[in-house]
Amino acid sequence: MTSCTFLWKEHTNHCSSLQHDLENQAEGSKLRIWKLRHLWKPLINREFTISKSMSMALEKMENAKIFNDEPQVDNSDGLFLKIKSRSNKFSTSDVRVFISAQEKKVELLRSELPKGLRDYLDPPRDILEEISKVFLVDKRLVKSDRNNNDNNIN
Repeated sequence: MTSCTFLWKEHTNHCSSLQHDLENQAEGSKLRIWKLRHLWKPLINREFTISKSMSMALEKMENAKIFNDEPQVDNSDGLFLKIKSRSNKFSTSDVRVFISAQEKKVELLRSELPKGLRDYLDPPRDILEEISKVFLVDKRLVKSDRNNNDNNIN
């Protein structure tokens, strides 16, 4: 009987330790689930706000396509309409890349333009040419000069 009692105590201790381990694992699992829920909550909120802003952007784009059928006046040699048509086809990141590329081209043109035009532009010469267009040179021979030259020879 002592051996049965001893085996019973071991079995009870073993079962209680298993139960205690399971309870600890359950607490750990509950804690991990709680942490994951708190980690996922901002992500779910972010996903909701992203989907909301995307739906608003798509709605604006649809409205822009509807209003795009109306003729628009462009006073800048078609640049406004070109940019608008390209921006409707591109994504936001593509528009940024396009604009930055155009800015780089403009900056390069601004920096290289004076060097390129240095050989062709001469301000004093250009001013004299413009003055000569306004005040034409009289190419007629003056008779009094000819008469004076003839008198000096004799």
